[in-house]
Amino acid sequence: MKKSIAKVFVPVLLIAGSTGMGLAGTTFAGAASAPAKAAPKLTGVIAKIQASKDVFWIKVGAKTYRVDYSTTTKFTKGTAATLAKGKSVSVTGKYVGKSTAVVDALSIVA
Repeated sequence: MKKSIAKVFVPVLLIAGSTGMGLAGTTFAGAASAPAKAAPKLTGVIAKIQASKDVFWIKVGAKTYRVDYSTTTKFTKGTAATLAKGKSVSVTGKYVGKSTAVVDALSIVA
């Protein structure tokens, strides 16, 4: 009796699994994804700058963020050439990858 049950159910499970009809462990496409991080808006003072690499570090309170900028970054009240250590700036951008300390700048007010 046990062998005949196995002969019936095993092929049914194999067919169901091979057609994409998962019977266990099914999740929806977005169910396990982390919530999207909001675009950061940072205002602080430039602590360090590497203009040759289009990177500077901004101190906001006790935290320091690395800011990457490029030719597509929109500058208001200044340019990339006017960025300097100690200058107050506001940055709007997006986090790079999973980091919450590295920002890709979309706009900078310097």
